[in-house]
Amino acid sequence: MESKRTNRVDQWLDAALKQYGEADPRTGLEGRVLANLQTAGLPERRSWWPALVVVAAMVVGGAAIYLGGGHHAAKKEIATLQAPPNLPPQRPVTSVNEPTAMVPPPPRRVLPLARTEPRLERFPAPRPLTIQEQRLARYVQERPEEAKQVAQAQADLFRKDLAVFEKQYGPLDPPPNSSQ
Repeated sequence: MESKRTNRVDQWLDAALKQYGEADPRTGLEGRVLANLQTAGLPERRSWWPALVVVAAMVVGGAAIYLGGGHHAAKKEIATLQAPPNLPPQRPVTSVNEPTAMVPPPPRRVLPLARTEPRLERFPAPRPLTIQEQRLARYVQERPEEAKQVAQAQADLFRKDLAVFEKQYGPLDPPPNSSQ
């Protein structure tokens, strides 16, 4: 019975798809598309000059940064050759490329960053209690025994639900970093 029904649905679907695939476009479609293209106009050709200027600026900037590293090295070498007059030379320098002739740079003074925002004592900052949390806190303060019984009943109900779930679907994996 079910296969006959499925066959009928398949035949109906095949016929509908065949009819849809053989449909011709409405008359005048090509003319409307061409007219829309003509009224919209062709997009203007964009000039390559702005892009070329940006690329050239990037190349010049990259070259300046790359070549600027050698400039600092040359300053260091010159500084090693010209010892300050108030300090006695430690060792005579014979060659500029000699690695032992290099004097370590003076220590850099690091300035602490200025803080514009006040620093919190605790991060993240505690949020104020919601209305429901305020009501719950007041309920626990006014009726501690009743609140304890309600919490115990909810815990028991959760354990029963968990047991039914685990019986039906299997045990749950313990959460990561749990101590069991």
